[in-house]
Amino acid sequence: MAGERFDVIVSNPPYVASNDPAVLRLAAEPAVALTPGPTGLEALETIIAHAASHLNSDGWLLLEHGNTQAAAVAELLSHHDFDRIQTDNDYSGRPRVTLGRASSPPITSSLLSSSH
Repeated sequence: MAGERFDVIVSNPPYVASNDPAVLRLAAEPAVALTPGPTGLEALETIIAHAASHLNSDGWLLLEHGNTQAAAVAELLSHHDFDRIQTDNDYSGRPRVTLGRASSPPITSSLLSSSH
């Protein structure tokens, strides 16, 4: 719903690069479920860019990604002002989930003056 905000958003978007040989091995899956584009980061970039506007202050965004994408996802989160960024490994020891907390909006003088 428009305007709705959440404490946590979890996403397992498509993240396989379109030229990755894994796409051929996973032919039983529709391509749109696997690959969002050439780098595999396109869906992750879109989600990260818009997630903060759907999160409560100090809300968390958790993203599953490919085991070679952790650094890029962490950089995207940082670029969009998420903090407390960390990556967790799957049971095979591969980095597969990165999360970040939406930074609290700064208190501005207009907010302070309206509280009097």
